[in-house]
Amino acid sequence: MPSQDRREDRHLPTTDRSATSARLRSPKSFANTVCVTERIFRRVTAQVFFIASLINVLLTARAAAGLTQADLAKAIGVSRKTINTIENEVFVPSTALALRLAQVLGKNVETLFALAPDDDVAKE
Repeated sequence: MPSQDRREDRHLPTTDRSATSARLRSPKSFANTVCVTERIFRRVTAQVFFIASLINVLLTARAAAGLTQADLAKAIGVSRKTINTIENEVFVPSTALALRLAQVLGKNVETLFALAPDDDVAKE
């Protein structure tokens, strides 16, 4: 009957679910979750603000060079979707990626990407 005992062992819980459930409901755990969520929200909000204040002329520069999104992507070693998301201002490229884009297109990084004028800075 040893094989029958092994089959019964499979149905035993591997963790103590009541202890895990109690930890998730503790006030300290809830406070930690709220704190982490707040940090993520602040980071995402800052990124959205930054994206909105960036001028991006990659689409115009790529078209002027006679390249498709696929051609440009292959030349710098990224996917076509990456080029598309940069052109549509969904994604802000890293410094290295911006430099590679500028190099392949024969432009300065400042020509492809620039900060939009800030009203608060202009008032000062």
